[in-house]
Amino acid sequence: MIRHERNHVVKFAPLQGETFKKKHSAHTLALPDSIVFSVQGRLCLEAEAVIAISEYLKQPWRFFGSLGRLVPAFMANALYRFVARNRYRWFGKREACYLPTPELRARFLD
Repeated sequence: MIRHERNHVVKFAPLQGETFKKKHSAHTLALPDSIVFSVQGRLCLEAEAVIAISEYLKQPWRFFGSLGRLVPAFMANALYRFVARNRYRWFGKREACYLPTPELRARFLD
C-alpha cells in the first residue's frame, strides 16, 4: 500500500497498540486475524477493508477496488480469504521487514 498510495495521508497502527485501543476499545476482542481499516471511526474488515484502502491508491489499484464494490460481500470475503491463505505460496515471504524512512516512520502510530 505504501508504494501505491496517492496522497500519503494514511496512518498505520498495530491492533494491539494504544492508538487503536483508544479509538476502538469496544472492538478489540471481536476482531478477526485479518486486515482492519478504520475510516471516520468505522472499522472495515477483510474485503471491505481492501476496497476502502483502494480509494487512497493510485491507478489502476483504485479502479480495481471500485470493481470490488460490484461483488457481493460474501463472495468478496471468500476471495479475500483465499488470497490471504495462499499469498506466501504465490508471492513468497521476505526474510526481513521493510524499514521505513524517517518521514514514513512518522505515519506509524503506537
